[in-house]
Amino acid sequence: MAKKRRNRKKKNSYRGLYALAAVIVLVISLIVGLKVSINPPSDTELTVHYIDVGQGDAILIEAPTGENMLIDAGPGASEEKLLAYLSENGIKTLDYFVLTHPDEDHIGGADRVFETCTVSEVLLPDCEKDTKAYRNLEQAILAEQDCLRTTPESADVIDFCEGGEITVMAPNAPEYADVNDYSIVLRLEYYDTTFLFTGDAGKASEEQMLSVWGETELECDVLKVGHHGSRTASTTAFIEAVDPEYAVISCAKGNKYGHPHAEVLDLLEKEDIQICRTDKEGSIVIISNGTAVSVANT
Repeated sequence: MAKKRRNRKKKNSYRGLYALAAVIVLVISLIVGLKVSINPPSDTELTVHYIDVGQGDAILIEAPTGENMLIDAGPGASEEKLLAYLSENGIKTLDYFVLTHPDEDHIGGADRVFETCTVSEVLLPDCEKDTKAYRNLEQAILAEQDCLRTTPESADVIDFCEGGEITVMAPNAPEYADVNDYSIVLRLEYYDTTFLFTGDAGKASEEQMLSVWGETELECDVLKVGHHGSRTASTTAFIEAVDPEYAVISCAKGNKYGHPHAEVLDLLEKEDIQICRTDKEGSIVIISNGTAVSVANT
């Protein structure tokens, strides 16, 4: 499958021309009586699954036109649960498999995903880790000769599906002191709805995103809360800028880290953001019809 990729920074330099062209097209359309549709087609729903993999992350995005993306693969201890979930939802192919950073609770089940799904492209940050989980991942990727391996850069844009594009928002620096800040952060725009997937990006990455992108570009309807609701992420400035309707926290019940931390929960509640937690609700499914998002029963 051919991959459509571009850089958003380059795209932004042409926004003025695009806007002018759009106005010209609209004027011509009105003159000739041509109907221009800017609304999403009816019965066109994009589904985002925040899969309960215990203390870790695994997010499945299903487009109505058949494209699939998996963001992270949870810990090795939950790999069977992840594989069962993918199977139950009929997932046999992944157009994109994003591994946000090399911590075990995000890549532990990745090698098994390669065994059960055909992966067209795997995206990883420029960060390695000398662990068994990472070595297993490397071997699994090498075994897939037809799988493209890429390191996305900030402002890259993936044309994911009809009406949906995904922008790489981070990392925005070549090196970090904390491996979590290498996390690939993605923003999905599906018609008029938006999702932000943050991996374990911490305060340093959040500050850079605020500086590089500003509040308008970060705002979204649904936020996957960084680092399982840890106080190492989710600064007040970042949460206020993102300003989501829903905040999803992926963590295990009674985990040893105490996630989510009280400070983060208090901030989300203060901002009147609806909180969804896998440790309390299990897997969480959020559906977008292109104009609004809603939480579905799993």
